Amino acid sequence: TISTTSPLDDYEATVTGTDISPAEAEQTQQNVPVLKLLIDPLETTVTLDSIKVHAVGSPRDDNDVGSVKLFLDDGDGTFEPGVGAGLDGDPIATTTVAGGYATLNPTANETISTAGKTYFIAVDVGSVINADDGHVIGFEVENPSTDIVFLDVDITGYNLNYTNQKGYITQATPTAN
Repeated sequence: TISTTSPLDDYEATVTGTDISPAEAEQTQQNVPVLKLLIDPLETTVTLDSIKVHAVGSPRDDNDVGSVKLFLDDGDGTFEPGVGAGLDGDPIATTTVAGGYATLNPTANETISTAGKTYFIAVDVGSVINADDGHVIGFEVENPSTDIVFLDVDITGYNLNYTNQKGYITQATPTAN
């Protein structure tokens, strides 16, 4: 699910979110896809700092998810975790759910040109002890204008300072499976 509110500042990007969750997943199953995000800057290249997702399962229980992962698509639009030709590689960010939220911070600067990039959010389902049978695991970007954060590079003298980038999501389109 994607929702949005008013613009934050002075350049634009669009995000399209697609639910790619399977009908069911087993306890301890790894790399279960839940969300596909296409981030498309309209006028300038941006650097992704973080994506915050909100757990919206039924009933929502942080223990149902062992970890949340962010993968960069290899260009074919299909989620294929793993290393090798035709695969999306290892996750570029991994975190856990706390208080119903997970913030994914890529380990390296993630530059997105005006051609856009596709990302996948996947989870490792909790262990038999922690994840309850019959629970529904779901995630959303609750407010793309604040939950998808970009970086600016501000060169002051010889220092490289990072600040929040002046950008906003102008269109957020939810799509179902």
